[in-house]
Amino acid sequence: MRRRRFTICSKGNVAVKIDGIAAFAASVVAMAGTTVEMSSLGMLMIHNPMTASIGDVQEMERAIALLDEVKESIINAYEIRA
Repeated sequence: MRRRRFTICSKGNVAVKIDGIAAFAASVVAMAGTTVEMSSLGMLMIHNPMTASIGDVQEMERAIALLDEVKESIINAYEIRA
């Protein structure tokens, strides 16, 4: 498995405030904040990446490989923040 890192490019502090639903991609973006605050009514939605694919076995295998890479990148984003 390949591990990838993302770099936060900001000269100042970035405050993230979640007062509604931060679903999938928004939850990953929220991890880039210097501080993350969540309302008592807020929700952070985390789940495995999904896709739809049409094609033969090779196309399906490529889709699976892409999903595996995306999942590892997302896990990495959460691990960096934790």
